[in-house]
Amino acid sequence: TRLLELGNWFIGGAYFWRAWNHYNLGNIAAARADVDLAKPRGKSPAILLLSGMVAWRQQQLDLAERDFEAALAIDKGQCEAAALQGAVRAAQQQWRDAVASFQHGQQCFDLTIALRRTLIEKIQTGPGTPAGKASQVARHERAIAEAQRNRDDAVQNVAAIQKRPNPSSR
Repeated sequence: TRLLELGNWFIGGAYFWRAWNHYNLGNIAAARADVDLAKPRGKSPAILLLSGMVAWRQQQLDLAERDFEAALAIDKGQCEAAALQGAVRAAQQQWRDAVASFQHGQQCFDLTIALRRTLIEKIQTGPGTPAGKASQVARHERAIAEAQRNRDDAVQNVAAIQKRPNPSSR
């Protein structure tokens, strides 16, 4: 808010971070207002992901779908955008597209997990203090645990859709 009051630097980022804070505090209307102010100042994958998350919470499925698609068009490594896009498509009963999105999310989370494990190995064998290494490793391990949960959710969602009668329709 202070950056916005100053009105000169990092305005798009300030709106984004304030929107993120509003979102995490459950103030979805304020998050929508700020993310809408951030988007014209730079459509980064993070802004589009947050905008889609807000739209999803507001049950604006078409807007959520467009934002997740736009985030993925910029960065296919937006694992959360792929998984949430799958949820939106499932809510719209677009089963085939939902499966594709969940599978993209699963593959993306698998890659994230593998990359972070490689980083942990490099940290452990590289230079640095034991305390510094432990802190970095712990950060990566938390991210791996979250990615594993998200990957498992994507796998379960694919399995649930495939158990439906005619899951390949639409």
